[in-house]
Amino acid sequence: MSLEDLFAELVPGYFVSRLEIRSQAYGCIRVAWVESVIGVDAFGRVALKDSDGRELCAVLSDSAGCPDCIPYDEEGLIADAEFDAPQKAALLSLPNGFSTIEGLVALTKALCIKLAPSPGKWLFVGIDLAAPLPPQCGRIQIQLIRMMKKQFAVFSCRIDGTDIGSIRFAKDLAHVGD
Repeated sequence: MSLEDLFAELVPGYFVSRLEIRSQAYGCIRVAWVESVIGVDAFGRVALKDSDGRELCAVLSDSAGCPDCIPYDEEGLIADAEFDAPQKAALLSLPNGFSTIEGLVALTKALCIKLAPSPGKWLFVGIDLAAPLPPQCGRIQIQLIRMMKKQFAVFSCRIDGTDIGSIRFAKDLAHVGD
């Protein structure tokens, strides 16, 4: 399953409210439903909520070499993005053919690179959402909330003018020069 598929409606009536990724993914994501993620050592964890606040939990594993994963043109996607260095913010009118999660991840990664361009690769490590992420949108806005040692960053997210939550990135220093 791709990240885009993960944010589609996995379970009718539920949306992804929290996603944590603990290591770099090299392929698609596999989902295994569990009663609780507490104490589970896994590649990542996901929580889904319904409108009544009921929660479902799953652990994620990396399935490298998954044939249905299709890379997307991150640079092309953000080619017309606007970056405001003093405000530590970015704005993107999402081009046709890209999903909201693709735009959000690509824009945040690009801003991380602009704010902390030192060696290492910025990786998406998590997102917290107050409501379902729409599959498509018009505008994505992000703004830095905090950055620690230029290696971990948290950004607020707005989709079409509505606050939706926060997204987190971390720098992978283990593969400097790869």
